[in-house]
Amino acid sequence: MARLRLLKIGDVVARTGLTERAIRHYEQLGLVKPDRSAAGQRLYGAEALRALASVRILKRAGFSLDEIERLLAAKVDAKTLVKAQIESLRAQAASVQSSLTLLQGIAREIERGGGTDVDVLCRLVEAGEQCEQDESWRKVFDKYFSPARQRAWVKMQTRLLARIDPEAHDKAWWAIAADIKAALPLDPASAKGQALLDRWNELLKPFNSVATKEQKREARSFWLNVGDWGQNVNQPMTREVVEFIKAAREARERKTKQAKKRS
Repeated sequence: MARLRLLKIGDVVARTGLTERAIRHYEQLGLVKPDRSAAGQRLYGAEALRALASVRILKRAGFSLDEIERLLAAKVDAKTLVKAQIESLRAQAASVQSSLTLLQGIAREIERGGGTDVDVLCRLVEAGEQCEQDESWRKVFDKYFSPARQRAWVKMQTRLLARIDPEAHDKAWWAIAADIKAALPLDPASAKGQALLDRWNELLKPFNSVATKEQKREARSFWLNVGDWGQNVNQPMTREVVEFIKAAREARERKTKQAKKRS
């Protein structure tokens, strides 16, 4: 079999469908390593083309560039990572299916002449908002948690849901967030500030009963970044609320240490 000749970047673009910008970006990330001519021109051989093909396939499978880099460098267990990605995609598919089922039901109602235009519109908005929320949350989780860690959180969430009434628990979180926002600015060491911390800790008890130490650390770090998530993520917390609780907790710890010193 004839050896593949070295290709210039324009030939690679024509052969792969990738843009020059994408190819150069992958090179900067170390995902593809072209040869160089005597004049310094990039030349791409069989190994480089295989790497580019792998990147395209893995991106279509939903892997991030960081994960692709580790996969190509064989720094992770490919089987485990692939399984985690399958679970992630299945979760996305389930979300899409839920919205699809809702839309199909609306379509049937329209055909039967059921409901006003406003009713139908409200249901369409509900379906669209759910899809947008699921996608927004997925982007946040992908930013802060690897597929393997997301998998561990899904398992923990299953245990948590067995211990709580999800709707009531969610309403309680919205309520305490609203009460903290209304109280600010507030001295976190004050009686009112410490009472809000007590409510917060009470709501955390179910999570603390099922979460690992690593997940508790991850949760604290995750929520401290709440201000960076964007406005499309529908949740009650703000950076000010989370920082207030952190300050209230630190104030309590200082008071406890001071009491121990005096005793």
